[in-house]
Amino acid sequence: EPVVDAVALGEGEMILADVLDRIKNNLPLTDCPGLLVRTPDGVIDTGDRELITELDQIPAPDFSDYAFERYLTPTKLPLVSSRGCPNQCIFCNDRPFWKRYRRRSAENVFREIKEQLERYPFVNFLDFQDSLVNGDIRELSRLADLIIESGIPVQWSGQAVIRKEMTPELMTRLKQSGCVCMAYGVETPSSSLMLKVGKVMSRDADINAIADAHAKTGLGVVYNFMFGLPDQLHYGLGRQP
Repeated sequence: EPVVDAVALGEGEMILADVLDRIKNNLPLTDCPGLLVRTPDGVIDTGDRELITELDQIPAPDFSDYAFERYLTPTKLPLVSSRGCPNQCIFCNDRPFWKRYRRRSAENVFREIKEQLERYPFVNFLDFQDSLVNGDIRELSRLADLIIESGIPVQWSGQAVIRKEMTPELMTRLKQSGCVCMAYGVETPSSSLMLKVGKVMSRDADINAIADAHAKTGLGVVYNFMFGLPDQLHYGLGRQP
């Protein structure tokens, strides 16, 4: 495409800031890490840029130019508390992009929640877009406590991974903080097959115990399954009725 001068690979925040600074100072882009740059002699790969390790340094998104009324859910706002996932699932398209798991602090996420709700008081639901919101149980628990202590009337939901730390006590606090549902990527009920596809965090988890915890607390739950995984026929999961 002749209109494309460069493409950022992976995380774009620091790359974009660097590109703008170089353009402002009339400097070349061919040594700016993280880009594919078009030149008269062809496309140049400038190499990888180091991942952002401290996600707290990234400013909160600015939705001031959005026409919320044109969306199907105008009172819902997206939010991200982490990047990547500790699991190494072979089918995941997020893993190659984010490389490894990193999380914002609970205090930083809570600060964004407060700021966004003050800017957009009509918003009543936060949709966490993380690969999983429970990659760091301590920070998730801390965030729930901060929301509860503040008394902010907001609902939220997110994706999660099956892990033994999802206890009734934790789910009770999550529900008190406004969580209405957790969506788990179970993929398969076979623990050995979980490990084969890379779900290492779930190896000691009891799916039935987590289901019971959701039932006891009344916290909504969604289970995602995959069919056609390697060796799945061996477990009788792919047989025709």
